[in-house]
Amino acid sequence: MLCDDDGSTLYRVRRAASGLAIEQLVHTASSLAAIRVGDVTGDGVADVLALEGAPGAQSLIVYPQCSSRDLACQLGRTASVVGVGP
Repeated sequence: MLCDDDGSTLYRVRRAASGLAIEQLVHTASSLAAIRVGDVTGDGVADVLALEGAPGAQSLIVYPQCSSRDLACQLGRTASVVGVGP
């Protein structure tokens, strides 16, 4: 879920045994838009993709997601810019 506040905050909402579980993934001062999910890292786990910036000067940001088997990824999860679009 993407919330527009004093920038943008991206949350993961999932079903847990006790009901809905909400986890904040990232807060950024810039404006995020057009979020999608897809495996762009090639590890079989869907990653979160977002466009950052104003139309005409946007960057594609990837927030890699991890499986429970990948401890190194869970400890070092960071976003990366994978492209800049016109």
